[in-house]
Amino acid sequence: MSYRSANIVQTLDRLATAYGRPRRTRLDDGPEFISKDLAMWAETRSVMLDVSRLGKLTDNAFAEPSDDRVRSRRLNAF
Repeated sequence: MSYRSANIVQTLDRLATAYGRPRRTRLDDGPEFISKDLAMWAETRSVMLDVSRLGKLTDNAFAEPSDDRVRSRRLNAF
């Protein structure tokens, strides 16, 4: 399944409605996150986008271990 920038924006709108709008959002450098749609969403809502630098694992130190754990749990569930 492909998750496009429009899907990201819709998801962020739903989360902001449920939990409130964040002041800052940390992202990796995936194409769905580096888009005009997301930039416009953030600008119109005064949300700062904090994009990790390509090849800098320390920028993404919290997300990567979490992603690995989630991936492992899902794979082990089958």
